[in-house]
Amino acid sequence: MAIFEISEIEEKIGYSFKDKNLLRQCFTHSSYANEHNTVDNEKLEFFGDSIIKLVESEYLYNNQKGDEGNLTKKRQEMENNACFLETIKKLGLDKYVLLGNGQKKCVNSTEKLFFFFF
Repeated sequence: MAIFEISEIEEKIGYSFKDKNLLRQCFTHSSYANEHNTVDNEKLEFFGDSIIKLVESEYLYNNQKGDEGNLTKKRQEMENNACFLETIKKLGLDKYVLLGNGQKKCVNSTEKLFFFFF
């Protein structure tokens, strides 16, 4: 897919971004970024993973009993990539991912594409 309309994604997720380029970056794989001299999603992925861990940790802290080890184990159980994949597919967001030409040839399913990002 070529560059997509940001408004399509905003409509699907129900949120309007102030910085539209930031949203586009979220969907830009490093292979595409290398071919088109643009910024990829890897730094945002790092940041997003941290935010998800924070939300999960806060939820467990407030809603579960147990010591640090028990809470850590429960958080690891929550970190289920299959859940993220299901949500991505349900929202139809997988079609917006920007891949380089070589990567497009390797990816033949949403599941494989998903593992490039998570």
